[in-house]
Amino acid sequence: MTRAAIAARALSAGYGGRAVVEGLDIALPERRVTALCGPNGCGKSTLLRTLAGLQAALGGHVEVAGKPLGSYRRRDLARTLAMLSQFNEVPAGLTVRELVAYGRFAYAKWLRGPTREDTAAVDEALVATGLEEYGARDLAALSGGERQRAWIAMALAQGAPIVLLDEPTTYLDIRHQLEVLGQLRRLNRERGLTIVWVLHDLNQAAAFSDEIVLMRAGRIVAQGAPDAIMQPAYLEAAFDVPMLRLEHPQTGVPLCVPAHAAARAEMAV
Repeated sequence: MTRAAIAARALSAGYGGRAVVEGLDIALPERRVTALCGPNGCGKSTLLRTLAGLQAALGGHVEVAGKPLGSYRRRDLARTLAMLSQFNEVPAGLTVRELVAYGRFAYAKWLRGPTREDTAAVDEALVATGLEEYGARDLAALSGGERQRAWIAMALAQGAPIVLLDEPTTYLDIRHQLEVLGQLRRLNRERGLTIVWVLHDLNQAAAFSDEIVLMRAGRIVAQGAPDAIMQPAYLEAAFDVPMLRLEHPQTGVPLCVPAHAAARAEMAV
C-alpha cells in the first residue's frame, strides 16, 4: 500500500474565520502525481496552502511525511516540502539564476556562500525547466511563460521530496504548458518526487497525473486514478455541466468535453 506524503483529517480551512474547506479527509500518496481539480472557488488553492503550512487551519490535523505539520521548524519543513503559489511578485533587478538560488535558503548557513551542492541544485533546476541559457537574464525582462518557469525552477532547486504547485501552467501557451507538465512528470519518475498540483484543464490532469482529487464547495466529490474519475457522473457533480467521456485516439487516455458543446459541433457538420 502506498504511503501518504501528506494527510489531513477533519480539516477546516479558510479566511477570516470563514471556512472554505470544512471537515475534509484526504491522503496524497508519496512518489506520485496528484491533481486537485474543480470549479473556481471550490477550495483547491486554500487546501493546498493549508497543507503547505502557508496559512493556519481552522480545525483538524495535517501530517507531512508522517509528522504533524506543526512540529516542523521552518527550515526542516522547507527541506521536506516546496510550494509554488499561483501569483508571485517579480523582485526588481534580479536575474533568473539569483531567483532560482533563493530555493536554497533552507540549506544556507550564517556567513557561508553557496556550496557545490547549492550550485549543482540550481544548475539542475535550470536545465529541468529549459532555462539553462537564461541564468544571467533579468527576471523582469522575461515573458510571462519564461518567468513562470523560473519560479518553478526555484521550487525544484529547494530539493524537497514533496512539491506543491498552484496552477503551474498560468501564463503559459499550450506548447510550454505541455513542456512544463512533461518535465515535472519526468522528475516524478526519475527522482521519485511527490507532486501535487492544482490544474484547471481536466484533460491535462488526466494525461499527466496518477490521481485526481475532484472537489466542489470545499468537499471531495471523488478521488482516484484518472480512468476512474473522468466519468460523466463525477464531472457533472463537480462542475454542474453535462460531460461526455472520450479516449485519446493515440494514447487511450480519457478525455472529457461538455456534452452541449459536442452536440452543437455535431449539428454544425
